[in-house]
Amino acid sequence: MTELTEKQEEFIQEYIKKKNDVAVFNTVLGVSYQPLGKDKKFKSKAFVVSNYRLHFFDLDKGKLNFSKDYHILDLKEMKLEGTDLIVSFEDLDPKVKKEDLFIVHPNGTQLNKVVRSIRECHQRVTFGWPSRLCYKTINLDSCLEDLLPPKVSSPHGLKETYLAVCNKRGTPKSKEFIRIVKDLYAVRDHHLVLSDLLNIDPTVDITAIIFALQNNTYFRSIEFKDLPIKEAGEFFYWILRKNRTLSRIVYSNMNVELPEKIGIALIDNPWHRIQILDFSGSKLRDASSFSDAILRMPHSMKAINLAGSFSSTKDIHKFLAALYGNLGLSLGIVSLNIANNKLDSEGIQLLGNWFRDFYDHYALRNLCISNTGMTFIEPCSISYLDGLEYLDISENPVSDKIHTLFDSELSRIKTVKIRGCNYPLEALQKLLNIVSRSTRDISLDMGVVDFPAKNFNVIIDTLTQTKVSSSLSGLVALNLAEISIKINNLKELIKALPSTLQKLWLDSNLTANVTTEECVGILGKTINMKLTQLQFLSLQGNKEKSSTWRAKTFIVPLFECLKQNTTIKYLDVSYHGFSDAGFTALCYALRKNKSITYLSTDGNGVTMNGYLIFLQLLNRNKTLCSFKFPYEDSKDPLLSPLLYKIAATLSARTNP
Repeated sequence: MTELTEKQEEFIQEYIKKKNDVAVFNTVLGVSYQPLGKDKKFKSKAFVVSNYRLHFFDLDKGKLNFSKDYHILDLKEMKLEGTDLIVSFEDLDPKVKKEDLFIVHPNGTQLNKVVRSIRECHQRVTFGWPSRLCYKTINLDSCLEDLLPPKVSSPHGLKETYLAVCNKRGTPKSKEFIRIVKDLYAVRDHHLVLSDLLNIDPTVDITAIIFALQNNTYFRSIEFKDLPIKEAGEFFYWILRKNRTLSRIVYSNMNVELPEKIGIALIDNPWHRIQILDFSGSKLRDASSFSDAILRMPHSMKAINLAGSFSSTKDIHKFLAALYGNLGLSLGIVSLNIANNKLDSEGIQLLGNWFRDFYDHYALRNLCISNTGMTFIEPCSISYLDGLEYLDISENPVSDKIHTLFDSELSRIKTVKIRGCNYPLEALQKLLNIVSRSTRDISLDMGVVDFPAKNFNVIIDTLTQTKVSSSLSGLVALNLAEISIKINNLKELIKALPSTLQKLWLDSNLTANVTTEECVGILGKTINMKLTQLQFLSLQGNKEKSSTWRAKTFIVPLFECLKQNTTIKYLDVSYHGFSDAGFTALCYALRKNKSITYLSTDGNGVTMNGYLIFLQLLNRNKTLCSFKFPYEDSKDPLLSPLLYKIAATLSARTNP
């Protein structure tokens, strides 16, 4: 058993005096007892220290209440016999035989095995958690520093190791890598993006860097993404196998398989402190070893992103079963993303069980299950997830029972994304009722949907309620891009928009006809007179049709209104094909506008004359500091030097 230092023991004893709690964690690093009663037996109070997260259980006269609906377990005794830590509980339910329940080995054994032992002996305990169960996180850097590796003031050791490995391998040393490390240290940045380094210096010996990172204690985050490097999976294996300081690992969109060694590395390194794991867009070759690692994962893990990472439904079954089996991880995880992984009925059942069994007391706030094929039939109902703040269920099929999805109050919800889901009227009404009753700031994404006329009328009617009541007072962001809306209906929608909006997307809803200019004028007036909090406006056109709309200026009335606007900071009017005429009108409007800082105008057929006017504008408008590089227009070789000059001017303004 790990011996406690004097400082740890002092902290634990002081903490126990203040808290009438029992703390249970993942890895046993230290145990403290407090004697109760005249017999001085070790009973009822224990403090088990883990890496990061603390789960406190209330005590009632020395008894540990798992749930008011189930029996009570009394912490009977904790003692050390040889190398084994004996933890004994006494079941106070008279129908259950009193017995010692389990043994915990302190050397690297995960405490979730303890929980599984309780589950096996007394199944009823697993169906509920007490209403008094709470979650607290303390910074062990400040109170138990001896448990963490010593802090390193500089990455000097990393650089020296890298240079030594290069000398041994006979490979050239990358000056760019040394420069990047030096620059990151200058601003005390602990986030290393290896893909950026390879973009700058493709000849760098990445193997030498990976070897140096194995024992790195400076960087807390390493990121690989958007580069098809076959060896990258092997590189991460070597890092994960030894490193004990990284808290964030990103291996995203690499277009190569992750080897089975990744899971083995996580298992072999029980002392890792990874809290954010992002393997999105990268396939797992062997889900078995990775799922095994999830089952043993320390409870400090806060976010898992496995979007598109599973090759089959059986693979995601293994992951969901492991997640369900790791009680501490389930209680502590804050964000889960399993989008773009197809789920069958068994997978839906597993996910539904996880929702149901932990819904009342876990920390989950962000959930993304878009494009998984889920129809949300029982038992997988989001009604168990009232604590969610972010929910993305886009691009999933719609069933007859979809309306049960929004039976929950979702009282904490802040963002709901249902893109590409053509929900029936009943489900849409329930969703809007949830939003209308909320007292929080709500963001709602209902884009890429072909709404029937009656559904669209429901949206307009609900938005119009703000004229006579405080409903939807918290709707701050609304995405209605690509909803196949008629111009007359769009006019009514614009008039009904709530004054609380801060972000608005209406992309691909404007078509070049005689009534569009009137509609755009209504939008501009509404923004200035009613939407006085709007900061973000995305009004992209149709990229495929923009080349056929040359010299169309139906969007110019909006530019005229921008002269008086003082709130909009982000404006995207790409792919309308308004050519130099419309772009010139925008430039004249920006001479008077003092709020827009980000502008995107690509795909409008602007020529050299238009961009020369824009370059002159930058001499008068000092607010604009970000202009999305117009890649469509840059295909003209004559325009490229001018566009790069514009980019350089804004870059100097942003980074003086």
